[in-house]
Amino acid sequence: MVYVNIKELWYKFRKSAVLENNLQRMFDDKGAIHMVDIAGRNLQVHMFVVHLIFEAEVVDNFLEYFSKEVVAPVATENVEV
Repeated sequence: MVYVNIKELWYKFRKSAVLENNLQRMFDDKGAIHMVDIAGRNLQVHMFVVHLIFEAEVVDNFLEYFSKEVVAPVATENVEV
């Protein structure tokens, strides 16, 4: 698996509140299949992602990034309460 921003993927493989010794690192498809099996048995799976953190981008005029066509008009007529 190759992802640009993701360093490691981990999943919990035992039913325990304590995370230590209950996390398995996902290296390949075998780990992904194991995680799917756990999700099938428990109807859920807990996945943990270790990722890189980038510098936040500051946007001066946030509203300029949205075109007027995207914003839906607010209906003020024929409104039932």
